[in-house]
Amino acid sequence: KLLAGLRHLSQHQNQVVLLFVGALQIRDLQAPNWGDYLVHAQTLPIGYLNQEDTIKLIELPTKNSQLRYAAGLPQKVFEYTQGHPQLVQVTGFYLLERANGQMRYQLDATDLEEVIHTNVLTESQSVFETFERNYVMHSPESQAICQALTHSEPLPTGPEYKKALRRLLRYGYIIEEPNGSYRFAAPLFKMYLQKFVF
Repeated sequence: KLLAGLRHLSQHQNQVVLLFVGALQIRDLQAPNWGDYLVHAQTLPIGYLNQEDTIKLIELPTKNSQLRYAAGLPQKVFEYTQGHPQLVQVTGFYLLERANGQMRYQLDATDLEEVIHTNVLTESQSVFETFERNYVMHSPESQAICQALTHSEPLPTGPEYKKALRRLLRYGYIIEEPNGSYRFAAPLFKMYLQKFVF
């Protein structure tokens, strides 16, 4: 009844805009099929941050931040996250927490590596569990594709894998390289799967 009410509201007035935010698109919500109710819905993708914006967020998390990084460290954060908004936020949070916990203002590459392996990959379960549950384990085909990418092996072929590949591309977890090969969009996804799944 709630979805039917939302459909009625969206079709019979133009004063209120409904905004749904989630890890899945409406067409992928099947129990019940939200697409049948929200027929006028538009998907507004939230993409990855570019390198410049990622570095700004890391270098200046607040207006008066006194935190400083060794040369190249903010760029290394971008290399790990590729600008994935939640991964950037989580990495920045743990770097700041480390600096505050040790009462210092300067962080270096050793701090980043420690934060990545001790905190981001192990304590940031929300982003990785969503990735694993809704995308990696979504189907046997998705699992096989992600396992192949994790081990740098050729992707499985066949029509049944094309749909899974399109879905992983659509959600931005993998990208196609100019040479036609594929890789995880952010190295942290591959690192997570290597450490905990495959």
